[in-house]
Amino acid sequence: MALAHLEGYRQLDQVTVVAGADIRADRARMMGERYGFTSYTDYREMLEREQLNLVAVVSTVASHREAVEAAADRGLHVRNESSAVSGEVRRRALAAVLGVYRSA
Repeated sequence: MALAHLEGYRQLDQVTVVAGADIRADRARMMGERYGFTSYTDYREMLEREQLNLVAVVSTVASHREAVEAAADRGLHVRNESSAVSGEVRRRALAAVLGVYRSA
């Protein structure tokens, strides 16, 4: 699914994908080379190192909530690509997009 999103973002002049993460090193490297961004195998490292305006979380259900929360905790705008996360996580992600979320 991430590749479909990257193809879509490629069509938008106002969007530049600067980084991406995948736990599979070969896939991360392939996507980074194909789409011209810095690749990571750990999204937490990506969040720490990169200056991001928006994070699109398109991970599996198992890791989705943690990734959304990590981005929201940094005050980043989050594009949440799953309906499998809880209402609280959605609320925090939406609040981060609106610029009102503050981590405890």
